[in-house]
Amino acid sequence: MLSPELAGTITLDPFYAARKYPRAVRTEPDDVIFIEKPRPRAWVDPVGGAMVACPARIIRLRDSAEIGPTVLATVINEMSSAGSEWKTWTVPAMRHDEAARLEEALTRADEFEREARRRADAARDLKTALIEGVAAGALTLDAYPTMPGISVAEK
Repeated sequence: MLSPELAGTITLDPFYAARKYPRAVRTEPDDVIFIEKPRPRAWVDPVGGAMVACPARIIRLRDSAEIGPTVLATVINEMSSAGSEWKTWTVPAMRHDEAARLEEALTRADEFEREARRRADAARDLKTALIEGVAAGALTLDAYPTMPGISVAEK
């Protein structure tokens, strides 16, 4: 499993994969997948069942772990230095209750970031469509009333 921004969507038939890669270990829900180079990057597999392509690695947190997968992935993404080896990375110590609240806050921040990215992509697509539509003569930005009784507001 590679993050979508690194590899796009890659699918592999599970029966073929089992025959071809009999020693492959699949992810479990909430596993953290990471790469070291070119810069440390980590993401959480929320579903599980994915195969991880080399050189990526899997971190499977135990139930007794003090932090959650989103905290760990965010620490790797935001606090690990480019070019550093994973064995040198550090994770800040925190109380379990604080880590649980941080996990929730980071999950919400990730959702906000995804929504902001989606909106930015939609705005780029809109601008491109507007330019192409006007240039092709298929679109006009002149505002004319289209129904009887409806008029353009005066400024």
